[in-house]
Amino acid sequence: MNFNWINGGHQAYTINTSYHSVDANFILADTNQSAEWHNGTPQALEGSWATDYTKNPNNSQQLPYIKQFLNITDTTTNSFVNEYDGNHRLYNSNTNSNTNNLSYQATSQGLYVLKSYSNTSTPVVYNIAIINANQIKVTGLTSAPLTLVKSSSTATTTQDQDPITSSQSGSSTASSATSQQATPGTTSNHLTDQQVVNWIWPQVKSIYPNMNVSSTDFTYMPQMRNGLLYVDVLENHDAAVFKNSKVDSNTDPRVASFRVNSSGQLEEMDSTTGSWIVVSQRTSK
Repeated sequence: MNFNWINGGHQAYTINTSYHSVDANFILADTNQSAEWHNGTPQALEGSWATDYTKNPNNSQQLPYIKQFLNITDTTTNSFVNEYDGNHRLYNSNTNSNTNNLSYQATSQGLYVLKSYSNTSTPVVYNIAIINANQIKVTGLTSAPLTLVKSSSTATTTQDQDPITSSQSGSSTASSATSQQATPGTTSNHLTDQQVVNWIWPQVKSIYPNMNVSSTDFTYMPQMRNGLLYVDVLENHDAAVFKNSKVDSNTDPRVASFRVNSSGQLEEMDSTTGSWIVVSQRTSK
């Protein structure tokens, strides 16, 4: 018989044995008869969560820091780990899981079990304790519990030491979704989280001409894919500006998607065509 835990929190396991031809996944919380499974997730858990910069467990001298991200919507979860250099510039991202068919159990006040499934029908289970409105403790992302803060990848915009030019949102310059790979060693698309917010924020703010939004009303989810920096921007539906505007919290919080191309230009994705259009460019020093 082969027995294996599925995730770091030891909340689900798989058994494979020739006896009665058993080959199945099992979730410990399924045996909890005092708690029912409910579709979706509690609103208090919805949002984008992240740890602070922590030591890279791979003991990388070039990339000594990591951040663990967990995004929870009403129907899905996705988690990934970013690796940063000594100046907190993002260089690598490793996707842990993308799941759907999300459901939850409320085991006690402020304690929840979330289960969802990957494309291979493998269950992903998290135990989550609410510490306060902006902080949770998650078991299941790694072998030890992690404390994550809501929208912690979002910082208040400040004067950046690396200036950017004015917006070129009216530009017709476009590039295909298969842009040239970034040149190894270049830092034009390796930015800190703060630089990402400072650069993208004017583009995001322009989407809301009649609302007094601030950068902290959004979450910025940066990831390195194929050598390029991609950033998804999501509304924080718990922010007062969206609550006062009666924004439906069940709608997709994604506002826009950006990336830094191999030439160091900021591009925004056209949600209709999937093409990328240059909207801003960093000035050279």
